[in-house]
Amino acid sequence: MARRKILSDDDPELRARLQRIANANEAFAGETERGGLMIVAEWISELLKELLEARCEESGLSKGDQDELLNGVNSPLGHYAAREIACCAFGLITKDHREVIKAIRKIRNYFAHSHQVVSLKDREIAHWVHVIQQRIKYKNRRTAEIGMELIGGAWNAIAIEIQSQTIKIYKRRLRRLARISKAIQSMPSPPPANTPPDAPPGKGRPSRPRAQNERDSASR
Repeated sequence: MARRKILSDDDPELRARLQRIANANEAFAGETERGGLMIVAEWISELLKELLEARCEESGLSKGDQDELLNGVNSPLGHYAAREIACCAFGLITKDHREVIKAIRKIRNYFAHSHQVVSLKDREIAHWVHVIQQRIKYKNRRTAEIGMELIGGAWNAIAIEIQSQTIKIYKRRLRRLARISKAIQSMPSPPPANTPPDAPPGKGRPSRPRAQNERDSASR
């Protein structure tokens, strides 16, 4: 799979999010193929929503509008497929990653709507399984190429990419806000209201009280 540059593992925010993925992997362990697909699909949908939220905040969209767009009952981006398409359209994920996310959705739907015992080896989903196989690298291709290793590998690759892109957006927004704040602080202070901006020194300024001038003269 073609991957964009992700953040360094030394980044504290990324480390925290990687730990979140590790915790998810523990919850994922021991699940059946059907159960694993359901869990992974829900997690990916949630990560896509977080990525879109980050982009909405960067563009200045209000919280209320974000909720209406992403969280409402009839929100346009309130479900997996719409979020997947939107993230790809906005350039937040690559086309390769979108294909894997789409394949997981298609397989999830097959598992969810079947009343029979199903498997990742079923011919009905062979195309989508192949899509994932072609785009995900495994520790050992000779064992369990089609099975929970397939789902786990896809989940980890997608989750790391989405988390990395989400952090990049937030950091980019913070840098922009810092530049704006610095520019405002460096602006010159406005002149006093009763002093013309271009007045020469000594002109256009309020005169000293007459009594003060007399006391100064007497003291000399």
